[in-house]
Amino acid sequence: MTFKKSNVSPHGPESMEMMPTSNECKTNPCSVRPEEDVKARSRTPRTPPLWLLICAVWVWAYFGYLTRAGLTLLELELLSDSSEEEALKSIGFGTGFYFSNVVGSILLGMLSRYDQEVGADAPVGRKGAWHFLWKVNKTGFGTGFCGSCTTFATWNVFVSRGFFEENHPMSSVFTLITCLSIFYSSFIVGQHLAHFHLGSRDSDDDRVEEATPNPMTSWCYDCFGIEFLIWQVWVIAVVVFTILFLGLALGLNPKFCNVIFAGALLAPFGANLRFLLGTYNKKPAVLNVCHIDGGRVIDVSTWDFPAFTFAANILGCILLAITVIAESSATGCGQNWLVAFATGFCGSLSTVSTFISESHTLTEKNPWLYYRYTLTSVAVTQSVLAIIFSIDASLKK
Repeated sequence: MTFKKSNVSPHGPESMEMMPTSNECKTNPCSVRPEEDVKARSRTPRTPPLWLLICAVWVWAYFGYLTRAGLTLLELELLSDSSEEEALKSIGFGTGFYFSNVVGSILLGMLSRYDQEVGADAPVGRKGAWHFLWKVNKTGFGTGFCGSCTTFATWNVFVSRGFFEENHPMSSVFTLITCLSIFYSSFIVGQHLAHFHLGSRDSDDDRVEEATPNPMTSWCYDCFGIEFLIWQVWVIAVVVFTILFLGLALGLNPKFCNVIFAGALLAPFGANLRFLLGTYNKKPAVLNVCHIDGGRVIDVSTWDFPAFTFAANILGCILLAITVIAESSATGCGQNWLVAFATGFCGSLSTVSTFISESHTLTEKNPWLYYRYTLTSVAVTQSVLAIIFSIDASLKK
């Protein structure tokens, strides 16, 4: 095995490429024989351009943010009717991160399972266009809808304020641990729902065999294939978005209306900033590359710390903490815009669903990577927020 230094892509850094010999290419799974190269290229769907993905994230972010707003209003409605209102408030119920983070994590878990099914199918003929459409909607729904429906910042800011402002350290620790468990479990539940919905499919070379199919939906998959998966996402989105209108009908008033729709204007900016940062997570430290007649297959599964999702969550928490402090002394229209910025931009910039999804991926690779990523994210976030709220407390004295 010899090494040659070259540029992998115009968007990636220089790296060491593994150049297989002729004998190695015959046994290397990532190699392609010259006579099969043309056929392989014709079967490979084209990658959606960046501008199209940004537009998809932009549109879906509206739906995700508004769904989060509706679920928050549902929390408030249930909280007002509860006989244990104070106990529920002490663990953050009614703050806006319980229902939304659970729903968003479930949906992203389902989407990740559906994506495995799309990846198992070789897009031939007209299915190449559907595969292209799937990629656009997968990015828009996963990053835009699920990412904006969930919020890492609101959850962590509530925990930090419980430590330093409301003097509820035990409740804050309880909220931090239980919510992390609930959100991770929600993601797993979503994968199980999709697994039951589609049935188990195992890929072996060019042969895809279906095992333990779900009789209620297997015939739909056989008839429609990838198209069926695409429309499933849309149906799920419509069902979840219906919850928004239930929440609005239960608790909306003119003040909430102004804040919600102002936040909806800002949510796509936060979601797209997170999306653009997240694209750098796919720049792995080691690339396994095979060159045959100019063809190239790149293994992008070698990253072990999603640094740019981590950065987006930290940035969202910092901005939210500063906004919360500024909001406490603001009045009138200025206060409404600060609330809109906090819920719209900051809430959509940070994400629980992607955080949980990446944690799950790391768990499958090595449990140590999961604990390193999760504990580092929570510890750094709480440390930074502690500094911000401590400075604010000292200035108020």
